[in-house]
Order: sequence, then C-alpha cells, then structure tokens
Amino acid sequence: MLNSPSVLISMVTIVFAKSNRLPEVTVIENAPHLAYENKEMWASDYKVREEGLFLIIDYPYSHLLLFLNHEQDTLAQLNIKRKFDKLYQDVFGNLHLLSVDSAYQVLCDRRSLSLGFGVSIETFRQKLEPVKILTDSIMVLQKYVNM
Repeated sequence: MLNSPSVLISMVTIVFAKSNRLPEVTVIENAPHLAYENKEMWASDYKVREEGLFLIIDYPYSHLLLFLNHEQDTLAQLNIKRKFDKLYQDVFGNLHLLSVDSAYQVLCDRRSLSLGFGVSIETFRQKLEPVKILTDSIMVLQKYVNM
C-alpha cells in the first residue's frame, strides 16, 4: 500500500435548459371517436376533412349521412340505406359511401348531400381502392407500396 494522502475530486455539472419549438401541425386522420356528442345516436364511421365532418349515424329507425362543420353544427343530411357502414376517401379527394356490395360517391355542396356515381364493390376494389399515391404524372398502386 502506498503512503499517499487521499485525493478528493469534486466536479460541478452545470445543466442548461433547452427548449425546442415544434412546427404547428394539424391532425386530420386521428380524430376523436366521439366527434358528435349526442347520447341517443351511434356514429358507425366518420371522416374529418378540411370543410367539415362526415358521419354515418345509426338511429334505431333510420340511418343518416351527416355533414357537420367543425363546431358540430349540422349543415346537411341524407337518409341512406342501413347497409352503408363505411366512408372512404380516395387519393383524388372524393368521398365514397361503402357497403358490402356497392360503393357510391358522396356529393356535397355545403347545403345538401347526394349520392352520385355508384359501382359494385368489386369494381371499386379493383379500380379505385388500390390507388394509394397520385401526382400529376405518377400513380402508385397498393401492390407497389409495401415492397
């Protein structure tokens, strides 16, 4: 054992707070499930878009497609068949109402809703649903997205 005095080393650590400012973002796909707060109805599907919310509402004796502004005021509604239970937005920005056997384009002029062009669900799944990315010169289909 060496005869040396004990050496005491002290260290001072200075920590500075640093904050990072994140850019502003708008979340449009992960909207809350309770987008329309009415205890007597059930929203089976919804889409949040820039112009407002589209909801499929199931009442006990009716089935509605509602168009609401972001303050949840009803701007337009359309009675639909009970078989329609899904909303789908394609890469062109069009909204479609889907059932197990058919798909219809939803037309909205901010005061009224109507169903436009309709096709079988097989045709819709073969022709429109596989298109995942669209630019002015390129169209990417689903089979190439996950390669």
